[in-house]
Amino acid sequence: MPSAHAIAALSMAKLFVSKLRPGLRRSWSRLRRPSEIKIKVIYLVRHAEAMHNVEEKRVVGLSLEAGLSKSEADLARKTALETNDALKDAPLSTGGHQQIQSALEGYQRLLDRTPYCAPEIVLVSPLRRTLQTATRLFGSAVRIVAVELLREKRTGMACDERSSVAELAAEFPQVEFQEIEAWISTGEVVPEGEDNAAVRKRAARFLDDDLPRREASTLAVVSHKGYLRELRAMLKERADNKHSNLQLDFDLNLEVTGTVFGNAEARPSANELCAIVSRSLEHAIKRAMRQSSMLLREESEPGMRPLQLSKSNMGWSDMEWGKGELDS
Repeated sequence: MPSAHAIAALSMAKLFVSKLRPGLRRSWSRLRRPSEIKIKVIYLVRHAEAMHNVEEKRVVGLSLEAGLSKSEADLARKTALETNDALKDAPLSTGGHQQIQSALEGYQRLLDRTPYCAPEIVLVSPLRRTLQTATRLFGSAVRIVAVELLREKRTGMACDERSSVAELAAEFPQVEFQEIEAWISTGEVVPEGEDNAAVRKRAARFLDDDLPRREASTLAVVSHKGYLRELRAMLKERADNKHSNLQLDFDLNLEVTGTVFGNAEARPSANELCAIVSRSLEHAIKRAMRQSSMLLREESEPGMRPLQLSKSNMGWSDMEWGKGELDS
């Protein structure tokens, strides 16, 4: 029996049809899904470039120019971040703010030209770089809630340490920090020195305990490269587990779809029948518009059946709204 809080694909089909003229709604009437399944569509967003990203790129560049190997350059990068307390909870760089502006333009095109809807709630890691990304990208018209489970792996580096709630609340008055305060009041902490397995456990906890209690049908999760990588791996594990309580129709072929998120990159989950499985934003928009044309033809030619629901594969649309390979 599917979980009552399943993440499934049919919501995009429903949203897609509801955006078209009323006569097309009967296309949706042919679709059937168990009433106990709770549908959610989720945007996964990585923060834009931050100051520590600039510093690590600088160190890596100098190391490679000096003839060091890639492993030696990576060690130099980690050393530079570990010894620079000025980078604690690093803010976005100038380039990061520019990335968000580009992301915002692409996001608006996505909403204007495709069936995607704006999220009803944004769940964000309580680090400064993610808070800046979330508030600028999604604006003040949507609830933005800071969630401790979404923070980056605690590496011991200053850049991955959160500022005080009082400081962040003063800087981001539009963000709700009550859940962080409640977390702190329990005495629970995200331990320092996490490995990837520990982060994956946090991702599992988010899927099991946090996501199901959110009433919104469309959400955004703004987090970090390391966390999003482990979240996707957790989804892959559950997609492969036939006995999982979480029903997943994602296409999570990690050999094909990269697990590393670029700065300011968003990946909305989408059903294959909406044809939004692409490695570029503009391509995704064009394919969604072509799908709209197919639905219009279905209305004029009832015998056509361009939509097949016997297999509902879900995939990630990779929207390259920013670049960054070494960033965390």
